[in-house]
Amino acid sequence: MRPQYEILDALHRARVRHLLVGAAGANCWAFDGSQVFSLPSHEILVEPDPRALRETWSALQRLGYNLREGTERIADPHAPGCAESFACEGRSSTGYRMRDRMLVEIHTAFIGPTFEELWAARRTFLAGELALEVARLGHVLDELWTRNRHFDHLIVSTWSQGMHDMLEPNPEIAVILAEHRARVRAGLVGKDG
Repeated sequence: MRPQYEILDALHRARVRHLLVGAAGANCWAFDGSQVFSLPSHEILVEPDPRALRETWSALQRLGYNLREGTERIADPHAPGCAESFACEGRSSTGYRMRDRMLVEIHTAFIGPTFEELWAARRTFLAGELALEVARLGHVLDELWTRNRHFDHLIVSTWSQGMHDMLEPNPEIAVILAEHRARVRAGLVGKDG
């Protein structure tokens, strides 16, 4: 199994409700390769429940991740009340695994909609046999835009340009495609070319 899906599989097995968000979540919605961002990281929104967060942290640690909040290490075993504090306050943590340089951001809150609203609007994508629960693209892009991180703004800009190109295609390309379709209908060009 690909390293980026190990944690998602572990969360499914632990019955933790979670959503794939961030760049990896947006990638699931991509129309073509021009909208896909390749990076060794995932962002996961976990239901804001202490049990779910403890299960998530434990799964990450079993897979060899070190846990942090900012620069502070999250102790193993977890301090009493630590998960409760994170879940109640909507704080985020990260897991990092040195051997393959995988980074996982674990969020317990989104700006705007609640977890239940996001969960109700989710879509399921398949990666092999693994079901990926993914937040709606609009919710993912809204969250990325509200952050003050350059890379997140780059993702939103790329998606915005892709949507613009899809809805208002380049007139020169539109003419070429129309000519190609006409030749296919006339039988002058096979389906392949």
